[in-house]
Amino acid sequence: MAMKFPSPTERKIPGKMSHDHPILLWVKPRARCLLSACLRPSGFSPGATLPVSPPDPWGLSDSLLLSPVSVTLDVETAHPEVEVSEDRKRVRLTGTWRNCPDTEKRFTGSPCVLGSEGFTSERHYWEVDVAGSQWWILGIAAESVERKGPVTLSPETGVWSIGQWGGDRFDALTSPPSRLPACPIPGRVGVYLSYESGIVSFYDADTKTRLYTYTGNKFTEKLYPYFATCHENQWLRICSGSAPGVQKGQAPGPASGARLGAGPDLDKERP
Repeated sequence: MAMKFPSPTERKIPGKMSHDHPILLWVKPRARCLLSACLRPSGFSPGATLPVSPPDPWGLSDSLLLSPVSVTLDVETAHPEVEVSEDRKRVRLTGTWRNCPDTEKRFTGSPCVLGSEGFTSERHYWEVDVAGSQWWILGIAAESVERKGPVTLSPETGVWSIGQWGGDRFDALTSPPSRLPACPIPGRVGVYLSYESGIVSFYDADTKTRLYTYTGNKFTEKLYPYFATCHENQWLRICSGSAPGVQKGQAPGPASGARLGAGPDLDKERP
């Protein structure tokens, strides 16, 4: 079914959320309710330093040995309106509330799901196929992220993410959101985590170009791959493939996580 802009009446959302935020212009009323609180700015103090996007920390022309980690989805965390495929590699919004156990792990306020394996060290990289979806959020979430109410999307609340909000709206979910170039919005997104260095980076996995980098973080708890979708019946798919800079024929790293071999330090900022 073709999507269209809702009428001004349909766009009215209760609460402090701006009625004109781009993410609310297309989504259905149910999805707008789930997302409205997520996009409210968290407590950001005047004068505080926002995450910045430094020069690309990956030498894309250099030879690196970096193998994508094998990521699967944790069905026990999936929101009741979110469906996870049998192989736990795909996720979509169904729009139908399922009867499922309301455990401590499960999200009930936002349409999202976490990866099965959390990380407390080392470097990790994975890719997600988002082609065809106009409403998605990908990134990293802390284990303590809010699960029973709407998830506020910002580093201050334990979520480092980027997302597409219909049409050409493409943001890094900082406080406030940072607009990203949308020419074009990538069809496959790479997510890179360097735990000890406090870095989360996002890449266009097809063109091997950096989209955004969060730096200056001091991670102290377990971090999980984070996936959210509000495009009904449109799958997001975790896929395999080489990370930026990997040459064909190189031996992959172990499945437990992305490993680095000879080559430049991925976490160094480059001039």
